[in-house]
Amino acid sequence: METIVKNLDALMAFHVVAKEGSFTRAAERLGTSKAMLSKQVMRLESYLRAPLFHRTTRRIGLTEYGSTLLSYSERIFDLSSEAGRRLRDLGELTHAGVKIAMPISFGEVLGPSFLRFISERLPHFKVEMDLANESLDFIHHELDFAVRADDEHHPDLIAKPLGRLRDVICASSSYKGMQKAGNIPQVLSELECITHSGEGSWNTWTLVSDKNDTKVKVSGRFSSNQYSAIRSMALAGLGFARLPKYIVEEDLKEGRLIEYFPEYLIATHSLFLVYMKTQYASKKQNTVKEHLLNWFKQRKDIFV
Repeated sequence: METIVKNLDALMAFHVVAKEGSFTRAAERLGTSKAMLSKQVMRLESYLRAPLFHRTTRRIGLTEYGSTLLSYSERIFDLSSEAGRRLRDLGELTHAGVKIAMPISFGEVLGPSFLRFISERLPHFKVEMDLANESLDFIHHELDFAVRADDEHHPDLIAKPLGRLRDVICASSSYKGMQKAGNIPQVLSELECITHSGEGSWNTWTLVSDKNDTKVKVSGRFSSNQYSAIRSMALAGLGFARLPKYIVEEDLKEGRLIEYFPEYLIATHSLFLVYMKTQYASKKQNTVKEHLLNWFKQRKDIFV
C-alpha cells in the first residue's frame, strides 16, 4: 500500500513552509528555490487530493487539511530529531556535549559559576550556552535544556520549578530622590522608577512582609527590557530600580547601590529548568539534569 513516506521530501517542504509562513523564508532555510518548494507542495497536494494552503498575492495560510497534516508532520520530524540526538548520545559521556539556553543577564552573571561547577564534575564535557530572553524552540535550536522565567510552557516540555528569584529595590546615592523614599513602600509610586519595558506586569512591585503584602504601581521616564541596562541606569542615578539580587550583589557590597526596604521580601517571577518530554532519557540528559539541579540547590542566595 502506498504511503506518504514516498513523498517525504515533499512533506518536509510543506512542513517548513507551514512553520515559516512563507515560501521565500522556507526556501532560504532549506537552501532551495521557491519554484522547487512550490512543485513539491503541489505534488503532495495531488497525492493527498486536498489543498494544503490558502494562497493570495500577499500571504499564505493553512487550510483545514494543512492544519491537520502539520500536526502529524511536527510529530514525524520531532521524532526524527530525537533519533538523531539519541544516536549522538551513544558515545562516551565524557566526550559528550550539552546546549543550554538561558536569559541573557542570568547567563552573563551566573554562567561562569555554573560552567565551573559542571567542569569540575565532567572535566571533558562540552557546554554551549545560548543566551536569549525569548523562549527558543528546542528542535530548531537543538537545545538540551533551558532555564526560563516563563510561567507557561509547551505541553511537549517538562518545566521543573527551581524557585522564585530574589529581587531588591535599590538606587544610587547620587539619585536626588532617594531621601524621599523613607520606609514606606507606597511612596515609590510618586518617585522616579526605572521600569521594565518588556513585561508590563513587572512594573507592579510587590513587597511581602509578615503583616501584609504591598503592591506599588511604579512609573518613570526611563525603561529597558534588559536587566543590565536597568542596572546601569540605576548606577547613573536615574531612579529606583527593582533588580534580581544576583545582578547587583557586588554593587550593594561596594556601596555603589543602596538597598531599600530590606525588611520586605520582593516577590518576583519563578525560574524553571525546562527540557523535552521523552520516553527514554539518555545517560547524558539524566547526568546533566542532576548536576544542574544540584547547582541550583546550592545557590539558595538567588532565591527567596
